[in-house]
Amino acid sequence: METAREGEERVEEREESAEEQEEDAEEEEARLRLDLRERVRAEHETLVERVEQKGEDLAERTGDKIWRALRKPPYLGVAATAAGGVWVASMLGVAELAFGIALGYLAYLVLEKGLPPSEALRETIRIRRSG
Repeated sequence: METAREGEERVEEREESAEEQEEDAEEEEARLRLDLRERVRAEHETLVERVEQKGEDLAERTGDKIWRALRKPPYLGVAATAAGGVWVASMLGVAELAFGIALGYLAYLVLEKGLPPSEALRETIRIRRSG
C-alpha cells in the first residue's frame, strides 16, 4: 500500500510533469508563431518583388511606346513636354513660361537633334545662364 509520503511525491511529480508540458507547449507555440511570421514576411517580400518587377516592365514598355510616338513627329513631343512643363511649373509656383520654354527646348534637343538627355540638359542650362 502506498504511504502518504509516496502519494505526495506522485502528486508533485505529476504537477512538475504538467508544468513541463505547459512550458513545452508554450515554447512550441512561440516557435510556430515565429515560423509563421517568417513565412508571411518571406511571402510578402516575394509578392512585393513580383509586383515591382511587373511595374518596372510595364513602365519600360509604356515608356518605349511613348518615346517612339514622340520621336516620330518631334514637334508633338516638344509641344507636349513644354505644355507639361508649364503645368508642373504652375503647380509648383515657378515662372511657368520660362520653365515651359526651357523644357520645350530640352525636348527639341533630345527628340529632334538626338542629343542624350544629359547633354541636352547641360546645353539648356548653359543657354539659361547666358541669357
